[in-house]
Amino acid sequence: MSKPDQPDDRVAPVVRLEQLARQVKDATEPTTLVSLATELDAFGRTVAQELAIRRDDPDLRRVLVYVPTLQSQALLRAAEGFDDRGSPRRAVYVLFEALRTAFDASVITTISEALTLMLEANGQPSASATLRELLAAREQHRAEGGKVGEVRARFSESVRQLRDSVDWGALADPGEQFD
Repeated sequence: MSKPDQPDDRVAPVVRLEQLARQVKDATEPTTLVSLATELDAFGRTVAQELAIRRDDPDLRRVLVYVPTLQSQALLRAAEGFDDRGSPRRAVYVLFEALRTAFDASVITTISEALTLMLEANGQPSASATLRELLAAREQHRAEGGKVGEVRARFSESVRQLRDSVDWGALADPGEQFD
């Protein structure tokens, strides 16, 4: 039994997730949203470790399932904020990070669409085309019954390679182009 002034161990992750969700909803600065996404990543790892110990805890399972979606929301909003402030390089980098950490198929599609638009708008048509090909290959692997972990690993590695091949100089923020 927990002491009255300490939260129940089973409730603490749920409460923390609710706090983080409120912070993501209320944040407006892109750097704050990126920090929250980083915090969510660490929180998700902690919850996963707890779940390894308490395998039958439904609250921990629900928390762990929602963490990547909330993290993606934070990163999408951060990318939008960077783009609105005229920082395409930061926006694209954050979108790559969001794509790397996303799990849900609809979230991956949403992030990919935003990233495709950003790449096209900033003179990266071949990277944009490659991203579309990666999405099509991912969908094909899923349709063929590929194991979720294998499909995810293959897609993540392909996204990392694409990120490394982007012409980051073409994505220079306007202030950086004249320094």
